[in-house]
Amino acid sequence: MIGVMYSRYIERVDEIKLQMENLANRTVREEEEKVKNLWIKYYSNADECSVLAVDGGHFTYEIRSGVIYAIDAEAISWRDQEKIAYQDGEVSIMRPGEGAKKKVSLEMERLEILSARSGYNGEDLVLMDGSIASVFRVEEELAQVYQKLHDEFNKLIILAKDVVWISKNSRLRPLFKSELSDVTLLEMLTETPGFTRPTRRKVNRNKALNSELWEKIGGGAWFTYFRLSKGGPILKLEYLNELTEKRIENILNCLSKYNVQGYPYPLLKVHYDVKFTKGDKLRILESLGVKVKRIANWWPRQLSDL
Repeated sequence: MIGVMYSRYIERVDEIKLQMENLANRTVREEEEKVKNLWIKYYSNADECSVLAVDGGHFTYEIRSGVIYAIDAEAISWRDQEKIAYQDGEVSIMRPGEGAKKKVSLEMERLEILSARSGYNGEDLVLMDGSIASVFRVEEELAQVYQKLHDEFNKLIILAKDVVWISKNSRLRPLFKSELSDVTLLEMLTETPGFTRPTRRKVNRNKALNSELWEKIGGGAWFTYFRLSKGGPILKLEYLNELTEKRIENILNCLSKYNVQGYPYPLLKVHYDVKFTKGDKLRILESLGVKVKRIANWWPRQLSDL
């Protein structure tokens, strides 16, 4: 930080604080009624239920001849005790190109769905980390990659009755259509456990989208935002079948059994299992003979290799 900027900031700090307060008050006035009409307070009761939690991880590293990548995925079953139901992963290299990183991301998603399908053993609820929307963002140039993803997706939703997608960092605004994200508004204007009224969101048809999959979802998916415990985070839940208020309550009752500080612990556990640490990345690259530059702590992160 340079001195002139800091001096100007000191001169305006009280003014900026007042602007922050005014913006927050304006948001409350404009959006409070909308939130009030759509938020349903619900104090869930922990039910005895089994879940299968699924997540995946990936990383890429570009070299002159291509893109080295690693992907992994895991499904953990929770019944009477925690049990690893399925694990998979690979390290490989692909030709360089603008779509390389997107392909790796899609391959990871395919592996996640494969893990859910392979690990499923009649659990009451299958918990997928992330958003279902990514399955339907079909790009024409990656149609073949998407086709593989859709094939796995079809098999999963035929096999398992109740599959939900839960995301914690949604910045979308489909519900309130405000300047702020739905999650931000709900975190500002609610504090009780509960959920928003179920909403169906249309999925735009793309000719690369699997026709069998399109017929199953009927052109859209359902979603709600929810909070498991007072003061906890707002999470987004997506569901393929019709999502009623009663169905949401049943899902939240199940999740409450695994609630840790407002988040379903099985998803937290599987997330950390599949995450590639810096040490993991270095170990893979160095074993392949790739020299990774070790840069001092003061070096900008944007210019680092990892």
